[in-house]
Amino acid sequence: MGKALRALRDASGLTGDSVARRASMSAGKLSKIETGKVRPTVQDVDLVLTAIGVSQAVKAEFLAAARAEATEATAWRLLRRMGPWKHQKTIRAIEAGTATLSLFQGQLVPGLLQTPEYASAIFSLPPALPEETRAKTVAARLERQAVLYEPGRCFRFLICEHVLRWRIRRGG
Repeated sequence: MGKALRALRDASGLTGDSVARRASMSAGKLSKIETGKVRPTVQDVDLVLTAIGVSQAVKAEFLAAARAEATEATAWRLLRRMGPWKHQKTIRAIEAGTATLSLFQGQLVPGLLQTPEYASAIFSLPPALPEETRAKTVAARLERQAVLYEPGRCFRFLICEHVLRWRIRRGG
């Protein structure tokens, strides 16, 4: 996002100081945003784009991307804070309330179908989880599989062939 904002500013012919002044932020903050040292808030992006004077269409596109980045960053922070095994329990609760589950997976065998060895190998890939965390996370993932045997449930999995052929090598 920062590089794109910098490219827009450069294309506008405005200096960093003038855009920062117009955006009511310090030149240092704008520089940190443009170099990727600081993740801009949606409001920061809005202020910079307004200061540059981009069209409403460009502004809408950038603000949508900024909102998506902010949502993803928040989700990852929450996941790290709560622990990956608790995240598996959250997914289990969602699956428990689902009568029909249709899932496409183009990168990995779906969690509901993973063996203990496969799940452990996945969580060993960089950035590998510490051993205790990995063991808790694998156990929580495997507990999710109980839903597969409950009556009245329907599961449809679509998995790319290369996923089934990919050999996972544990991280170091």
